[in-house]
Amino acid sequence: WLLRGWVPRSPHSSRLRCPRARACAAMAEQPALPFSWLMLPPLPPLTAFFSARLRWTEELGDVAAQEGGSLGSSCSSTASASDAGGYARPLPSIAAGKALGGGDVMIGRNLGPREGLSSLSDEWKFNKSFVDRVRRLEKRGYCGWRRVRGDGNCFYRAVGFGLLEQLVAAKPLRRLMYLTTLRDQLASITYQDDAAKAAAHADLIERVERLRCGDAWEAPCGADAEMTPLGLLYRNLQNPGETADLALVRALRRLTANYIRNHADEFTTSESGISYRDIAMATGFEDVEDFCGRIVLPDGEDAETLCQHALPAALGVVVRIVFLDRREGGPDSESLDFCAGPRREGEWVVHVQLRPGHYDLLYWHEAAEGASRRRRRRSARRPATPGRGRPPTLGH
Repeated sequence: WLLRGWVPRSPHSSRLRCPRARACAAMAEQPALPFSWLMLPPLPPLTAFFSARLRWTEELGDVAAQEGGSLGSSCSSTASASDAGGYARPLPSIAAGKALGGGDVMIGRNLGPREGLSSLSDEWKFNKSFVDRVRRLEKRGYCGWRRVRGDGNCFYRAVGFGLLEQLVAAKPLRRLMYLTTLRDQLASITYQDDAAKAAAHADLIERVERLRCGDAWEAPCGADAEMTPLGLLYRNLQNPGETADLALVRALRRLTANYIRNHADEFTTSESGISYRDIAMATGFEDVEDFCGRIVLPDGEDAETLCQHALPAALGVVVRIVFLDRREGGPDSESLDFCAGPRREGEWVVHVQLRPGHYDLLYWHEAAEGASRRRRRRSARRPATPGRGRPPTLGH
């Protein structure tokens, strides 16, 4: 009926009985009439919007680089440590996170500056469930977070940088003991078929050796003389033009693959009763070798299932993953610790937040870690109470 009202009739089209057929025939015989009055006004060009956001992002990064010397002053990461893509956006899947490629604030950078949790809740202010979870994180003692670039390497990048942050600020003897073991692990990795990767890996080992000896991640010079060791570490690893970031990610992937291969028939946890080989085959892979070749070793592949268990075990640290999604449940369902065996006093703990498809870093107050440590001591000394923890029964 719309076509009949706006398309003029012709002698040939009037012979047809069906109104729709007459209208279509008329359109074929007559030139189209202008429908400009029906068109919506054109949308403003998106290039102006994205160029403005890019300029704002570059200014933010410049400020963060200038303030790199004071990144570790507000709250410590000793007790804490992927892709809405480094920028807090709700993602339905890992593929969507990889498509964003790091988010607005993370354009051209591997890591963002440390931020308060208020910025995380502000970006999700229309999601009450998410805001409530962020507030509960603050009550538990978390004080900040750091955006991590979402290129499929966010889990390894977050764990690696979070651990190095703590090592830079650790006491000399404790740092020496751990980095000696880590240096030996890295020295066992070789890249015989790629000279560029081999050179980047050798530079990574040299930087780890500098930390082990008490020096900074890189030697300060000129205007960098007043930067703190943590500022030098952040400036180097956040720059995608440097080779250290990808060298660190590749090394952590190699350590993860080696651990899965060497412990293929061991249980992922003492309570699970399921080995690495069983999980790999149950998730559609032929064996652990197939899993490592397709998921662990290729750059840009997201960490899945076994990686969350194997990387902390290979490094000898605890990785606490805090889930920021819409799952129901109390505080016990909001986080999960991944480590090799039971928790031990004084272990390195890296805290990361997991949103659908992406990992970012979380930071915990030192005071909160001290209180948590005291609670663990009291629970270890508390005698077992008969019947405690049993489900309620009828008649009792």
